[in-house]
Amino acid sequence: MIDAVETRSPAEAETHSIQSDHRALGAAAERLELLLGACAEGGAAASSEVRVLLEEFRRLLEAHLSAEERSGVLKRAAVAEPRFARRIVQLMREHYELRRRVGALAAGPQGESWVGFRARFIEFRGVLDLHEQAENDILQRTYFEDLGGRG
Repeated sequence: MIDAVETRSPAEAETHSIQSDHRALGAAAERLELLLGACAEGGAAASSEVRVLLEEFRRLLEAHLSAEERSGVLKRAAVAEPRFARRIVQLMREHYELRRRVGALAAGPQGESWVGFRARFIEFRGVLDLHEQAENDILQRTYFEDLGGRG
């Protein structure tokens, strides 16, 4: 029996890596949200763990954004599918704001309650989720869409 060898283009491999990062960020955000809930309910023991996880989340997001930018996969998607070019430019510009906001979150609550901080984190997570979903959609449609109907 011959083993099937999976062959991926570099763009497909990069896309899978980006999507894997998105899943890891989602899992880290979920853990943080749960711990922030415990802090909001008065769990002092959780607060020190939250601070560590916030910094880990910040580093993970920074590494992910940098990898996306270095890989050029989104820029190549804009060339391959010009209909997405404007949205891709917007997504790349959003990286600056995501970095700024996650840096502020990593500093922890700044004169606010854990309840308020948790609400701010949840709002950021929503923005990040929308950003990542838009990237995933573009990459999926650019590199994995069934091209049988084109031409």
